[in-house]
Amino acid sequence: MFFYASALFAQQKNVPIKKVTKISKSDKEIKVMMSTEESVGAGLNTNGWSLLYNKTKIIHFTKKKFWEIECSKIRGEKEIKTEPTDIEGYIISPKNYVYGKRNSLFVFEYRKGYNYKLSQKSVNNGVEISLNTSVGATLGLLKPYYLVLKRITPDHTIEFSEEKYNSNNAAAFLRQDSLSGIYGYSGFWKGMFETTPVPALNARIGLNFDWAAYDENISALEIGLKVNMFLVPIPLMANKTNHQIFPSFFAIYKIGSRKY
Repeated sequence: MFFYASALFAQQKNVPIKKVTKISKSDKEIKVMMSTEESVGAGLNTNGWSLLYNKTKIIHFTKKKFWEIECSKIRGEKEIKTEPTDIEGYIISPKNYVYGKRNSLFVFEYRKGYNYKLSQKSVNNGVEISLNTSVGATLGLLKPYYLVLKRITPDHTIEFSEEKYNSNNAAAFLRQDSLSGIYGYSGFWKGMFETTPVPALNARIGLNFDWAAYDENISALEIGLKVNMFLVPIPLMANKTNHQIFPSFFAIYKIGSRKY
């Protein structure tokens, strides 16, 4: 029996054993680091709105390097839309306008920066928190804001004209009488070919909250502070002080993907 048992044991050692691999919950936390990220976003600022494209290179588990392009509109100080006074019997239909607005400002920002991970989310749930810091250059586009002005002619008729703000028509540009002054907004496309470029620098800092269920996806909200610093004062409003520095708080939602 001893020799018989020994023979069985020897045969059992020669039998190939099929290896079964099991992944425990702790094993799932061992992740392969991605190499790149790409995302787009849209958000609101305290002085306008913005659209964003971001390209990121992951250089360390806790550090990333990125560049991004952002397009946004910067509103003037206390811009309030006003309903025009309609004059019955005239073909021209008045549009809502911003009282005192001289120019519209659109900006295209390019910047580079770093992302620093502050906390790691758990497997397939939770929120990853990181810090974004970046600086770059801005191209501002200043477009004249045209209004339809109405005036009483010597023969007591009313004539209409589309005009942008200047020193000669300042009184009419800011007058809201029912018979003379502002009639309405000329429309977005009026003055488009009179747009002038204005350079600036920009800086941005924000907290990024990513709650995507899988590492390959990006679903994040970034909130923070950004600033555009122009080389010259920007004349946005006729009845307000012109500023060179435009700070704003922002919140932007981003979606995208990560790749190995």
